Amino acid sequence: MSELKNKDRIIENLENAIDAENTMSICCGRLANLIKNGRIRKQFNLCVDTAKINIDSLKRLLQKLGVEDFVLEEKCTFCKINPESFSLLGALNLGLEIADAVIKSYKKLLELFSNPEEQDVFERLLREKNKLRAFLKQEKGFIRIDKEQFNFIDSYCIPEIVSKLYK
Repeated sequence: MSELKNKDRIIENLENAIDAENTMSICCGRLANLIKNGRIRKQFNLCVDTAKINIDSLKRLLQKLGVEDFVLEEKCTFCKINPESFSLLGALNLGLEIADAVIKSYKKLLELFSNPEEQDVFERLLREKNKLRAFLKQEKGFIRIDKEQFNFIDSYCIPEIVSKLYK
């Protein structure tokens, strides 16, 4: 009985991780189109490519567990980030929040899997997301913060997206 519960928890956490990676892919892709800084834009585009690869890896693990009917949830359908409401600081904050959600999912999955091969997968994914998180934090430190500037991403997008990622 406990083995079934563990399998159900693993499946639920894998699905959450896939949803978080999908959100990262969509959101980072949209933000990359608005970012003028080439180095940061390149990093956001890399996040998109990496997230797509990670989704495929996680889906394969789901299939090993017998889940064939998984459908990605679209958590960004309401996204209305426009150039006039965009800020680089908001983009970095959103990237950090999504990375934190993905890291949380991977830590849970690392605890749930006992197979060393699968644990290696999640350890690699954790290193990758921690590296991304460190980059975003570093870039955030370089930005001059104007406290009076309205920030659409911080006030609207982050709470809406992140509340859907943390389960």
